Amino acid sequence: MIDFLRSTVEWKNWGMNVLTISALGTLVLTVVQARSFAKQAKAIWNSGKGDSVSVTMFGYLQFYLVAFVFYGIAMKSIAMVANSLLFICIIPILFGLCKYKKLTPLEWCSLAAFSVLPVAMAVTPYKQQLFFCMLAGLLVAFSCPAYEIWRNKDAGVFEVQVAVATMCTNIFWGVYAFMVWDVPLMLFNPLSCALMVVTICLWMRYKRSPVCVA
Repeated sequence: MIDFLRSTVEWKNWGMNVLTISALGTLVLTVVQARSFAKQAKAIWNSGKGDSVSVTMFGYLQFYLVAFVFYGIAMKSIAMVANSLLFICIIPILFGLCKYKKLTPLEWCSLAAFSVLPVAMAVTPYKQQLFFCMLAGLLVAFSCPAYEIWRNKDAGVFEVQVAVATMCTNIFWGVYAFMVWDVPLMLFNPLSCALMVVTICLWMRYKRSPVCVA
């Protein structure tokens, strides 16, 4: 463990520089994302519903983050490994969706297919190439909340803080990616940020108004 820490890009470049600041920023925002996922899980379990919450997005994100553990180790990045641990926070969301939202056969098949990602990342020597493909898939997954809200014309129990936290994280990860010259992340983060902006706008358009009691 100590040898790994000393080999990381954060350890080697520690100091008052953009890389260190952006890495610390991503760690802080990892905590913010964890809180947003906790709020999403709470919204599902408290309401007993999964309206407009995308099974595809959270299912893909779950297995993507597990795979990200192996990618972060290969890239020798503390920030990446720490961020990948968010998969723990998604578990109650998925269990809630499975319990309260009727999953289609396609969604069940998708979850089974997504489970291959961590295994593939662990065994392949072409980790950066696979990661690039996984990020392309994540962009598709991140478009799903906006689509569900638009299709239902209702924000349902989707927690907008998930989109806000993801958007903010994309900004910091974009800066970090340029500092460590991680091309897949350099391409992914601006596009992901744009999708989150669209999701937030649709949520604001279709969120349920509070019921006034006379």
